[in-house]
Amino acid sequence: MADARENRGQSDHGNSPQAVPSGSNGGLSDVASANSNIPAPEQPDSDLLDKVILPKDSYGLLGRGGGVLCLLAALIGVLGEAAAWLLFKLIGLFTNLSFRGQFSFAFNAPTTAHVGWWVLLIPVAGGLVVGFMARYGSEMIRGHGIPEAMESALYHESKIPARVAFLKPTATAICIGTGCPFGAEGAIIATGAALGSIVGQIITVTKDRRRVLLAAGAAAGMSAKFGAPLASILMALELLLFEFQPISILAVAIACGVAGGLRIAVMGTTPIFAMPALPVPTLEPLPFTP
Repeated sequence: MADARENRGQSDHGNSPQAVPSGSNGGLSDVASANSNIPAPEQPDSDLLDKVILPKDSYGLLGRGGGVLCLLAALIGVLGEAAAWLLFKLIGLFTNLSFRGQFSFAFNAPTTAHVGWWVLLIPVAGGLVVGFMARYGSEMIRGHGIPEAMESALYHESKIPARVAFLKPTATAICIGTGCPFGAEGAIIATGAALGSIVGQIITVTKDRRRVLLAAGAAAGMSAKFGAPLASILMALELLLFEFQPISILAVAIACGVAGGLRIAVMGTTPIFAMPALPVPTLEPLPFTP
């Protein structure tokens, strides 16, 4: 009987798991090393902003590196205004080349040009040029612009190729300048998003902060082009950020504020299309007005 208990004890001891060596924490990395079928834990994204040495008292709401993120958002606001100004000038250039045969950046309406039956072929030529750019340049310039920016934020770690920042405004200016029925909203949002993404790729940040920079660029471009900073902030929060962290909202707001202020300084407050004098609304149409 004693021999049987001794044999059973040796058997149980042989089948028991190996003890964790002293000095080892028995964590997930040890288990992964013991069993090759278990993948090692993923390493977090490297973030250069977290390596910025700041006094602990200055962290506050922004957190470590948050102040630098806001400075980058201000830089993106400047780039957004530059992109909006360049798009405006390119539209004027291609409009004058197509309908007047002049190399001029002045914003002249094509309705005052008299080109006869050529007016039917100019948009076709513009569409062909843009088609070649979309075919051999980048697929991201084929769409409206906003869905492509959303796709980059959701599925491509907010990484947009640098050539999009050049091809998208150029293709849009050719379309509008040759009379094709397109607008500048999607183009400036895609261009601004590309600029924000480029900044986030040059400076090593996590994909989450790169998404913030992408959204800040898109909102800055819209704010600079249309003079609507508040609407641009809401657009970025709804379509590109998908979250309401204070640092994200602050970065987008700074980019929109800088871009909107520069728009007033560079392009003024005069609307692009002249509006007639509108009557002041009154309460007379209402039924309860005495």
